[in-house]
Amino acid sequence: MNGPWAQTAVTGIPLFARPKLAATVRIWVQGLVPRHAPTEEYYASMERHASVIADAGTVVDFKALPADLYPQGSSPAVLTRYIAGELVQAASMAACALQAEASGYDAFAIATLQEPGLQAVRTLTNIPILGYGLAASLFGRCLGSRVGILAFNAPLLPLMKERLDAHVPGSVGPVRDLGVGYEEVLAAFGGASLKDRFEDGCRELIDDGADVIVAGQMILAELAWDMKTMRVENVPILDALGAILLLAEDLHRLREVSGVSPNRRGIYWSRPSPEALAMITSMTRRALR
Repeated sequence: MNGPWAQTAVTGIPLFARPKLAATVRIWVQGLVPRHAPTEEYYASMERHASVIADAGTVVDFKALPADLYPQGSSPAVLTRYIAGELVQAASMAACALQAEASGYDAFAIATLQEPGLQAVRTLTNIPILGYGLAASLFGRCLGSRVGILAFNAPLLPLMKERLDAHVPGSVGPVRDLGVGYEEVLAAFGGASLKDRFEDGCRELIDDGADVIVAGQMILAELAWDMKTMRVENVPILDALGAILLLAEDLHRLREVSGVSPNRRGIYWSRPSPEALAMITSMTRRALR
């Protein structure tokens, strides 16, 4: 029998024989935030964070959408507050996931709570595909019973609640706008200027019944880690990057060791035929030129 299952010569009963994993596991973490001078402190924090939370044999590469994708003086926050913005983001995630698999990565993570295109992108590759929203939903319910979302960019709050509830129905309770802008969050890296406001926002969610806090943006979640604010009033703040990397590593192990991979039946999970996949790949790349 092929794969991780083997039969003994005496009984013929299948036994589980754990194969050795490759010495290095490579995870592609794809964000919407461009990597340029204003965001270098954010990405530097992510790299420090990954070095202490990921397994010793895991290599984490942080990828960003090109800075010139956004008009001069604009930011991802401008695009993400409109559902139409997901059109270009989902196409970008698809192209990046295909590139990740072709480049030999073992898992691909969409580092945004909204996870644009996640359901479709999961059908395009054989490597595990996951997102921050999925990781936050699963780990959030391991840490508490009622998730509270704290975010900036207020128009996104209904979408964030909807996406988390889609993964674990009924898990999200109160949501709250932090009342700051994208530039203020970026400027806070390396300092603690938002620490009091962040903790006050968490307390308001706790007063409304939340017993685990999820930051609505990866950049805000990373700021919490950078400020060493991972617990308020004895309520945990989800470690967003930690949840993503642990889930990616475990999905890779399940695939390699146990032979467990995603469902491939039905419109939401079936892998496109080779002809359809070639068409999707070509059209996606042309659309992003």
